[in-house]
Amino acid sequence: PEEQYFIMKWTEVLFDLGHEALAGTRRNVDFLEELRTRLIADVVTGKLDVREVAARLPEEPVPDPEPDPAPPAHTEEKAAPAAVERRSDEADSGERPGSADPPSTAARPELVLALHVTAPEGGAFEGGALFSALEECGLRFGDGGIFHYHRPDGEETQSGVLFSVANMLEPGTFEAEGAERTFTTPGVALFMRAPGAAPAREMLEKMLLTAQQLAERVGGEIRDGRRQPLCEAAIQEMLDRATSFDRGAPGSGA
Repeated sequence: PEEQYFIMKWTEVLFDLGHEALAGTRRNVDFLEELRTRLIADVVTGKLDVREVAARLPEEPVPDPEPDPAPPAHTEEKAAPAAVERRSDEADSGERPGSADPPSTAARPELVLALHVTAPEGGAFEGGALFSALEECGLRFGDGGIFHYHRPDGEETQSGVLFSVANMLEPGTFEAEGAERTFTTPGVALFMRAPGAAPAREMLEKMLLTAQQLAERVGGEIRDGRRQPLCEAAIQEMLDRATSFDRGAPGSGA
């Protein structure tokens, strides 16, 4: 009947509206993920000084301490000894009545680890050779204008990225199309962040292996996050941080 027809049409309209809202939300999430990747790339390559940005942030107001609750006006005599005993125990233990620690709601910190592959001193990588080497190492040009290494068993989406590679020169991006003959750079930055598409240790090991393969292909040098020559001690420190992060150890974030 006519009533059922209108109900069906109205349901279709609601479905279309919901589908459009969901698609918009997904676009916003993709945009934020891309922006996040670009910001990390800027920090890793030294284009963004986190300390300078933090100094410009407004200080958070310190909340006023809550006043102690007023004691009850009247208490029964037979309950007094128990109350006195409880106060004595609390005084000995240094606790206040009802001061149980609330559950922690602090967000888990991120772990960001970086490596650099640089050309020999005074040299530069040419676009054609560099782009070919990156692709041979399994990286693909994508979001943010940089290269990404995706999970072999997953789709090439931002959520499946194990680590990324950015240009060391501003603005940190690559002109992957039509720039093979004119593009040059003194080096690239490889960076990963956890939590991510795999355990931190697994992502780091893959990034270390890829950095070695890339350096061999382009004749570059591997350096750590501070752009110092990569040594065994630095590698072990990074592996330890990644392992601690996977285990949830405090202080293992960036």
